[in-house]
Amino acid sequence: MHAAGAEVIASGTGLRAVCGPRGVKAFTVDVDTPYGPSLGATVTAVLLAARATGTSLITHPSIEPEVTETARFLAERGVLIHFDDQGLHVIGSDWIGGASSRWPGTGSRRPPWS
Repeated sequence: MHAAGAEVIASGTGLRAVCGPRGVKAFTVDVDTPYGPSLGATVTAVLLAARATGTSLITHPSIEPEVTETARFLAERGVLIHFDDQGLHVIGSDWIGGASSRWPGTGSRRPPWS
């Protein structure tokens, strides 16, 4: 989040990220860890990049189903996303379209926790 221009504030109750008046900006982030690519960091970076102005690059991304489904979900709503040898490229937008979606494994348009 810091790479996207947010001020990250740590307190006794948790973390808070605050963006300036211009919102988030395009960024490059490596989500690799000593244990392999981070699933949570990849999904968080993809969601943040979808709203950042410009093209963001996520290097060493996780390719777990949660990531590919998040990318598919955003792509169906107009966010341009592609993967190559450098990593995951996300061209952000100030508007993401709405639609209904099927949740994998449920056959339903509702998430399994609803």
